Amino acid sequence: MASQEYIFDSIFKFSDDEFFNLNESILTEREWDLLDIDFMGVEVAAPSVINCNKRVIFPVVILIRCDGERDWAINLKKNCFLVASNVTSGENFIIRPLIS
Repeated sequence: MASQEYIFDSIFKFSDDEFFNLNESILTEREWDLLDIDFMGVEVAAPSVINCNKRVIFPVVILIRCDGERDWAINLKKNCFLVASNVTSGENFIIRPLIS
């Protein structure tokens, strides 16, 4: 089974510029690469720094791969949370990113 470090360093790593220019083509290409790797787990990637004065979008890419039993038993939309902090104000945010 592939290590999380291998997954992140070889396929799931995006530069900060790439995060703000992601499109379906780029994500589909990475998805196909990941399908050939023996991996179960969760990976989360985001830009290392976001200047809120210049950006209004916070891009996050989440990779989840599990077996059918876990997918059936765990409702991902109800159990997935994103936590972010504004380091200037100290304000914290908790949202459910998969519920539209």
